[in-house]
Amino acid sequence: MNNAEEPSLVVSLDRRLADLTDTLPASPAAIDLATATGHVARLSHVTESATTWIRTVMSSEDHVPFAERGAIEQLTTAMIPMADAQQALTRALAHVAHGYRTAAVPSVAHSHLRADDTTSRAIAADLYGQARDHLAKAIAELRRDPRPAPRIPPPPAAPASVPHAGPRR
Repeated sequence: MNNAEEPSLVVSLDRRLADLTDTLPASPAAIDLATATGHVARLSHVTESATTWIRTVMSSEDHVPFAERGAIEQLTTAMIPMADAQQALTRALAHVAHGYRTAAVPSVAHSHLRADDTTSRAIAADLYGQARDHLAKAIAELRRDPRPAPRIPPPPAAPASVPHAGPRR
């Protein structure tokens, strides 16, 4: 990949994460099994796109340019909160699925040992809030300016030569 493709990839991932964040429901009533599954799948797809690009760049026989190295560093740093968001969304999905299952079995739904559908959705909504926070961190990482190249200071200038007057005693 050339340097022109690197910024568009970071911008594209940034946009896709922002779009996903905008679709995450805030109210427990808006969370159901289908949407929770869709959110987990969308975030997995975004993560896979980033890792595929990194793998392609790193498997190239060519020297990896500095701009692409910066993009790799930026992407991998953003992938940490993305993984945290993936975990939160997956846990939310598990709670929604649990509520879905308990709603289908009347004898389990009324047990004091099992959470009801309302409780499961409330827990899922809290986990969605955590996922939203993690995605905000990932988006911020993708939007930051890449770190500049490290500056190596020039060697110290040689001292000006002063005529030597002889040994001092």
